[in-house]
Amino acid sequence: MAGLPTVILARSSGTEVDRILGFMGPREFIKTINEYQEGIGTLTALVAEESEPDKRANPEFLLRLGEKLYAHSRFEDADQRFQAIEMLDPKNVTGFADDALYKRVLVSRKKELWDDGLAICLKLAERFPESELIDDAAAYVAFFHEQAGRIDEAIAACKDYLDKWPKGDDAEWAARQIKELEANRNKKKGG
Repeated sequence: MAGLPTVILARSSGTEVDRILGFMGPREFIKTINEYQEGIGTLTALVAEESEPDKRANPEFLLRLGEKLYAHSRFEDADQRFQAIEMLDPKNVTGFADDALYKRVLVSRKKELWDDGLAICLKLAERFPESELIDDAAAYVAFFHEQAGRIDEAIAACKDYLDKWPKGDDAEWAARQIKELEANRNKKKGG
């Protein structure tokens, strides 16, 4: 549940060219910066490409555009692209539908739509149980319950996470959450 770095490329005038959300290796970073300077892969370029009919029906392109919109805090627009991927590929044949659902989880977090995010996590687990993103979605189940004030459900979700993924990326976070949530719950009961 770590945050992602954001790098903003700007002209000397201060005008933003585009931004990179998340870690990139040095070679990929330099390549991306060079492409941005040439107008390749920027939000402006991707939005222009979307007018092509084949792009609107291409889950991989829609995912890139959705991620770019998300990086620019255009969450509604990003969510629309992610939903379009779900409709284009309901069985995840392309391998992008599960990713699009998970990106919708992240949109729900940014928009503080806890119950929507929870529903999307459960949908991801139900529709694509073999997805590599299931453990990440399971951690968000606990997070969304906590944010919605459902402490017992949050604790149960953290315990469920630890049972299924004891060495998962969010295992330490889940263990800490259990302790913190139980301590806070006990304070409220005692105080």
